[in-house]
Amino acid sequence: MQTRFLQYVTENRMFSINDKLLLAVSGGADSITMAHLFKKTGIEAAIAHCNFRLRGEESDGDEIFVKEFAGQLDMPFYVMHFNTEEYAKLQKVSIQMAARELRYNWFENLRRMHGYKYVAIAHNADDAIETFFINLFRGTGLHGLTGIKPINGNIVRPLLFAFRKEIEEFCSQNNLHYRTDSTNHSDKYLRNRIRHELMPIISKINPEFKFNMQDNFLRLADAEKLFNTYIEKFSEENLVQQNDGSFTISIEVLKNSPAPKTLLFELLKNFGFSSKTSHEIFENFDGESGGMYFSDNYRLIKDRINLIINKADEKEDIKVYIDKDFSDIEIPVKLNFSIHPIEGFQISPDRNTASLDFDKLVFPLMIRKWQKGDFFQPIGMNGFKKISDFFVDIKLSIAEKENAWMLTSGGEIIWIIGMRPDDRFKITSDTKNVLQIKKSD
Repeated sequence: MQTRFLQYVTENRMFSINDKLLLAVSGGADSITMAHLFKKTGIEAAIAHCNFRLRGEESDGDEIFVKEFAGQLDMPFYVMHFNTEEYAKLQKVSIQMAARELRYNWFENLRRMHGYKYVAIAHNADDAIETFFINLFRGTGLHGLTGIKPINGNIVRPLLFAFRKEIEEFCSQNNLHYRTDSTNHSDKYLRNRIRHELMPIISKINPEFKFNMQDNFLRLADAEKLFNTYIEKFSEENLVQQNDGSFTISIEVLKNSPAPKTLLFELLKNFGFSSKTSHEIFENFDGESGGMYFSDNYRLIKDRINLIINKADEKEDIKVYIDKDFSDIEIPVKLNFSIHPIEGFQISPDRNTASLDFDKLVFPLMIRKWQKGDFFQPIGMNGFKKISDFFVDIKLSIAEKENAWMLTSGGEIIWIIGMRPDDRFKITSDTKNVLQIKKSD
């Protein structure tokens, strides 16, 4: 066991014999074996034990046992008592999830505080297979079928090479005593039902099944690497970041990809979208534009030909006022203001420049977002037009509409910034002074 332990650590480049590690020890056969192997190989380590206060005297008995065991190994010992049930209620998570969050957060704090390189967890080969089935039953992508990883950040699992039965045999041969968690016998939990009911049936059908699964995990892990390489390449070529920080991707390109639904999920999960939301977006590919979907931090808009992803920050009702003596503003849009006499003035054809009759304006001017019901008189037209209809006419995307800013005077829109000024404020033969406004990126 010791030779295989060192071989597994070396092959997976987990840590060196000079590293200092923190060992998570519950008192069960797995963690007791792991701590014993660290001691036998001379790797500097300390023991950390969690008392979740879920099994009364049994939990306290585990703590006493692990503390005494750490003393026998002459290893530093850390213990933490958690009010797991209260935490689960406050966070609205299951007891299992609460215990997981509490212990991993504490382990990381200990690791940093005392300078340990890694935290070692004593998951074994059976745990990896059970996790495979848990993920399979609940629904998962390729990643969920690759088992438990030997290394995950600062977490290492140096006992994944060994099965539960051989670990228990090793304890027996080396006179290592361990504690058995009474909840391991309860079929209340999915993992236990898989362990006690499913695995014996599969092993009876194929006695080599567990060994085959270890090979399967290696092949699935390699398949995931190839899959991720394709996703990254596709993302680099087709997930385009715009100047405003948003991302766009062509619906047509997605539809013509080998597996559009899976590809869409893989692209969107990086923005926090769930598989359910990804499915809804995919089903609406051929539907009307304008659909919006939200993750915790992002919003996706389905436009006519693109999916547009941007930050879903709550935007205030921004209003910026401009007095006569203003020359430049940076927020919410970069504008330069200058006043010119009409003599010799040349009107710029650039749509990012507006030339308006200064004496028709009422100060302060105001910049704001467009609102439902807004209207103006586009330059060159006699009648008024709703802003929303104007946007449709010039075929603005939803994102472009949302990023449109209005410059107003006395409550009237005088310029849709960067698009079209209002005819009522244009330069005429009666104009004496011109307010020129230039928009820059």
